[in-house]
Amino acid sequence: MTILICLLCRYTGLWQSQEMSFFDQFTQKTVPKSVQERIVIVTITEEDVKKFPAFIPNDLTLAKTLEIIAQQKPRAIGLDLIRDLPMPPGSEELKKVFRETPNLYGIAKLTGIKGDPFFSQISPPYPLKNVLHRVGDVSVIVDDDGVIRRANLFPTTGEEAIPSLGLLLAQKYLETEGIVAEYGKNNRLKLGEVEFPIFNRNNGGYIGVDDGGYQTLMRWRKPLQGFHKVSFSDVENNHISANLFKDKIVLIGYWTTSQKRDLFYNPFSYVADGKTPRQAFGVEIQANFTEYILGTVLDDLPTLKYLSEGLEKVWVLGWGFLISLIVWKISFSPILQPSFNLILTVGLLGLFSIIILTEIQFLIFQWGWWLPVAATNGSVGIFLLTTIFHIFQTRIRDHIENLETKINQRTAALSEALEIIKRNQNQLIKQEKLAFLGRLTAGFCHQFKNPLYQLKYGLATVNDMLNESQTKIKAQENQEEILDLVKSLQEPVGKLEMIFKLILLSPSQQKITFVEVSPNEFVEAILNSVIKYHSSPLLASQIKTCFSSELDQIKKIPHTLEIPLFNIIENALDVLDEAKKKKSNFVPNLAIKTEKKFNCWWVSIKDNGLGIDPSIENHLFEPFVTTKPETKGIGLGLYIAHEMIEKMNAQITVSNSKQGVFFTLKIPFYSNNH
Repeated sequence: MTILICLLCRYTGLWQSQEMSFFDQFTQKTVPKSVQERIVIVTITEEDVKKFPAFIPNDLTLAKTLEIIAQQKPRAIGLDLIRDLPMPPGSEELKKVFRETPNLYGIAKLTGIKGDPFFSQISPPYPLKNVLHRVGDVSVIVDDDGVIRRANLFPTTGEEAIPSLGLLLAQKYLETEGIVAEYGKNNRLKLGEVEFPIFNRNNGGYIGVDDGGYQTLMRWRKPLQGFHKVSFSDVENNHISANLFKDKIVLIGYWTTSQKRDLFYNPFSYVADGKTPRQAFGVEIQANFTEYILGTVLDDLPTLKYLSEGLEKVWVLGWGFLISLIVWKISFSPILQPSFNLILTVGLLGLFSIIILTEIQFLIFQWGWWLPVAATNGSVGIFLLTTIFHIFQTRIRDHIENLETKINQRTAALSEALEIIKRNQNQLIKQEKLAFLGRLTAGFCHQFKNPLYQLKYGLATVNDMLNESQTKIKAQENQEEILDLVKSLQEPVGKLEMIFKLILLSPSQQKITFVEVSPNEFVEAILNSVIKYHSSPLLASQIKTCFSSELDQIKKIPHTLEIPLFNIIENALDVLDEAKKKKSNFVPNLAIKTEKKFNCWWVSIKDNGLGIDPSIENHLFEPFVTTKPETKGIGLGLYIAHEMIEKMNAQITVSNSKQGVFFTLKIPFYSNNH
């Protein structure tokens, strides 16, 4: 997948603009400090143009200037001016100069290609219409960003192919050196020992560009305005040194911004100085073409070559794979286990790798090979990103597996702990049951002990008195005393009877039956019963009721609800009676409230008595737990009330404070199915 992404970025041209930028930077850095002066440019400047009647030198002026140049015996003269029509006066003189100067070359544009947006056909100079071997094509190839980077040796190929002006001038110069053009391998142009590579559409940093004609990547030898120049006026007026042009190549062309169609950007146009890019003149472009050819043949300047597409893929992908492999290896280091350390290290390594690779490829560029720098750096970045992603994916997967293992271990430990808790809980429940049974048994024993003791003592006394009456006194004399003693035995017998009745009131012995009455009437009836039978009816005047109007309708109410209600209200009155005895100026207060909430109706019973002893608060609903004296209660009332409430699927809660006790009963509404 990573390889596919790299190739996709490469062959869709995503990195092409960066490749061109690297090419320009490398070109600027590889310009030689000194180059043998082989070319002189005769510039037609703005001042020169203003002197011409039609802003163009006429034939006579041009002929005179060419004669002056030719007298110094240059090796070749290139006239980079359009001269397809005569510009009298002096047309015959100009024809004569062309005839007598065999190393004088003119220009034409006969065929254009897609890379030259400025193409418009230009005929050869009229004196050379029948001498095309002295005509050079000045077509140029402009990249998508408007920069010229390739030399157009032959704009067209075939038998009628016309070479570029730069190539014609270089060939003429090399004839003096005994070097002539030959066919090299694969029909390449060969000059001396140098063969010029034929550019293909995907070479170097290019992707899918036009490769028509015979194009080759060129090494720019001179920066902008780097060639020796002399103005056209100075030559015309012979204000030049005697050997300025001797054994040189002389190029004549416009050096003015008024000629917009003869201005081009080249690799030296864009520099990192913040200034507006400067364009090169057409004659300057042709001079660089010529200098590049001469430099490769005479100065051992390597031609600019490129790898085959297969080797290029190996280069681009290989570096990415190698650096990502290094990252993968070092990612297991303990110091790189923290994510921040890993990301920081990979980022620095990636940046360092890209810088080193760029320098390596610049060094290789100096040796004559243009490698895809941006594609290589991009490949490193993509490989590093995917490697980081894979490392984190692996770490997350390992973390999840470790987490699952820990969870399983923790689950097993929790399960074991849960089993222990269950066993302990069951043991505690058993202990609590045994404790409750013990308290229940102790309570029963305590409650039965006193009345049974009284019975035992009373019966023993009666028995003694009966025996005594037989031996000492007549039965009639002790009859009244015995009757009084027997009557005193009724109290313990009544207490035992009450205990058994309360036991029989246990919910397990009761069946729930219902009465149809409104909740308010039911509560009020219970309250009236308590007041009627309570031993302190004076407290009735201190009872406040607040019954909800929503509970005036008839409902189905469990009949056994009267027992808990009666018990709680009676206990409250007992507590208030006791508080009145213990507190001076005490004003008893009992509040009973009914209300409807959701699907239940509530009964609240609140007193301002002494409250419940905190020591028995948590055992309030257990049997034989009471705050009353033994003569007034045995502690089964609240226990039975709680059990009955639960059997009705109702709830009872109690809130205790020093200001009194607050009981709440929550009774559901029962449907007709109950």
